[in-house]
Amino acid sequence: MTEIGEDTLERARSGNRRAIEAVFRQVHPGVCRLVRALCGDADFADRIVDISFRHALTVLPRWNEHVDPEHWFSHHALQTVRRVSPGRPDSADDLLVKAVASDQQTPAWAAFVRGIRRLPPQQAEAFILHHGQRMNSRLLGVSMDCSTTAAENHLRAADNAMRALAGEQFEPLTRVLRTAVVALGPSPDVTEQFVTARVGAWADRRSAVRIARLVFLTVVISLLALAWIYRADLLRLIGLQ
Repeated sequence: MTEIGEDTLERARSGNRRAIEAVFRQVHPGVCRLVRALCGDADFADRIVDISFRHALTVLPRWNEHVDPEHWFSHHALQTVRRVSPGRPDSADDLLVKAVASDQQTPAWAAFVRGIRRLPPQQAEAFILHHGQRMNSRLLGVSMDCSTTAAENHLRAADNAMRALAGEQFEPLTRVLRTAVVALGPSPDVTEQFVTARVGAWADRRSAVRIARLVFLTVVISLLALAWIYRADLLRLIGLQ
């Protein structure tokens, strides 16, 4: 992924709509791949992606200069998968199974994906994120909210379990996993539509809130001005003059 410039991040933190769209446009494909691969369910994946970006809009002004958007989204999206995902998807509808070309949708591939889904949750996460998303140990730890050592231990255990399951097919099927995860990414048009819609809705709400505040302040100031102009009548009315 192309690195997001510090100037763009600074403008995004300050609420610049175009800068926010630029940041979101960069990270959206990776977030979609991560979430779809982890949960395997299209409807829940869309929901989780939406939750992640909506939350980002609320906390983005509090990001400091050390926040890496890719790392933040990977961590938040994975934590949301853990909280929201319904669990193991049905094999026939699993996005990972269906993501590869028809000639690769073999019984061995379907069994490999079932094996991944049956791993303990953190082992499955480490396996998919490392082999599918090419995350290194450090980013695995950030995304999984654990130490680098713990992430490496989860990955090692997952590798051992999947090697025992797949035998000599482990390496070829792991390459298919990478192909499948890449295929789960959205098209540029889908990313553009998503980013424009989410940021646009956020900008509209922010404008509405600002207008409501301005109207409220205008009304308050007008009432105070009227009270000052007619203060003598008001005081007389309440019996103080």
